[in-house]
Amino acid sequence: MKTLRNQLQRYYPYCPHCGQQLSRKKLNGTSELVCEMCKDVFWLNSKPTASVCILNKDQELLLTRRAISPFKGMWDLPGGFLLLGEDPEKGARREIREELGIALPKLTFLGFKMDTWAGIPPQATLNFYYLAKLQKKVTLSAQDDINGFTWVTLQHVKTKSVAFSCNGRMIEELKRKLL
Repeated sequence: MKTLRNQLQRYYPYCPHCGQQLSRKKLNGTSELVCEMCKDVFWLNSKPTASVCILNKDQELLLTRRAISPFKGMWDLPGGFLLLGEDPEKGARREIREELGIALPKLTFLGFKMDTWAGIPPQATLNFYYLAKLQKKVTLSAQDDINGFTWVTLQHVKTKSVAFSCNGRMIEELKRKLL
């Protein structure tokens, strides 16, 4: 994250409050951007996301195909960035409605993973994961920022070919828990 911090700090040369140039100062052991004029600290925090591992009764995992960059065309877990102030579980439910057109039954919190979003500027992400188990067949519709989906037996998911390393790590953890 140190390299990412240095990279990100180059994108923010000026204070968003007063317009003065920001400088780097050591605060609590890390280099942070500080405005000498108004004394504000410009914190570079991780951006929150929420995703759902959706399993059907045959232990197949739902993967969605990304229609946008980064990783356009790769398989992914359904989910996305949280809105300002949005609860992670509510955000996960919203993302599933937007991307697949369904409402999910009970969600179980699986955990979180850190990663990096390869945008401009790149961003550190804090990724929340939930599990949904579907007991009956549902009709899905690829919408929003996905253009397809597939069901893959959990044991056969090739995590190295899934978009975002955090998703691959969560799928591997899910395999250890369930298989």
